Amino acid sequence: MYSAAKLAALEGTLIKDDFLVALCGASYPDEFQSRLREGGITPRYAGGAFDAELTLTSYLSEKYELLAGFIPDPEPRLILQARYDFHNIKTAVKCRLLGIDPSPYFIDCGTVPPDKIAGMAKSRDWSELPDGMREAATAADKETTGSSRPRQADVILDSACFSYMKKLADGFGCRPVSRLLSLKSDLTNLVTRLRIFRISNKPAVERFLKDSFVAGGKVSLKKLASCAGPEEVFGLYADILTPGELAALSYSSSQGSDPGAASAACDRVFLSRAEECGRTSQLGIYPLIRFLTRTEYGVKNLRLICAGLESGKSAEALREELIILV
Repeated sequence: MYSAAKLAALEGTLIKDDFLVALCGASYPDEFQSRLREGGITPRYAGGAFDAELTLTSYLSEKYELLAGFIPDPEPRLILQARYDFHNIKTAVKCRLLGIDPSPYFIDCGTVPPDKIAGMAKSRDWSELPDGMREAATAADKETTGSSRPRQADVILDSACFSYMKKLADGFGCRPVSRLLSLKSDLTNLVTRLRIFRISNKPAVERFLKDSFVAGGKVSLKKLASCAGPEEVFGLYADILTPGELAALSYSSSQGSDPGAASAACDRVFLSRAEECGRTSQLGIYPLIRFLTRTEYGVKNLRLICAGLESGKSAEALREELIILV
């Protein structure tokens, strides 16, 4: 009850949708930084210059540290933080292969300190990592060392990440979290399959169909790989998505050549489901699901806005890409 009350009090610190919409019209980087401060996000600097990624990762890390101080069960937080551990392992493995310093590419929001992961990559000794994470890191390390195929390391670690998160959720025994992770796996595979339809090189298609999907979802990966077109793919999702969700995904996948449209639509479906789950009760795991989801997607939207402003996208175009519920 204390944790639920604390989370309710912290709701006001979440990144609001109207703040994101307004931020799309800011000039970059000066006005962007000023508005971040107004939204409770402290700009960070490196070498005297504004560092957007450092700003966002610091903000996210602070949120996880705050939650660690009063949430009695660490599992919900650790499940999401595992994504950053796997990202950092992937970064360390590939940077060692390329002979460059991985430090600028780490995201310091995981459960294992990035400098420790860097040391493991250098020594090629991953024994201190948790089960599941350790085996994946070792396999990815061997793959890049033996064949110089960094993409295969990505495949190994991406698949292992979903499996690891699902295992944590199932072990925690919280069905809402397990269902959301299962949905995330299915949506990730849907986007992957739609992207593969855009590839014309047959050997590449066969390779991607073989090793690009992640485990943990409800949709058969074998059936997904055998689909002849997008409509057949959407048919496989009729049992896990609503007609309205399927219509939105189908529409987004048909919009020109932008492969990110379907991905954004899937993110909106997931966000909607997580929001719905988070409103189930004011106690227990539910408010935490809402808080974590809102925090993660708030940062994802800020990254999207920052990249868009740097590249000169219009405010209108950026607002259409935001992963928010309208």
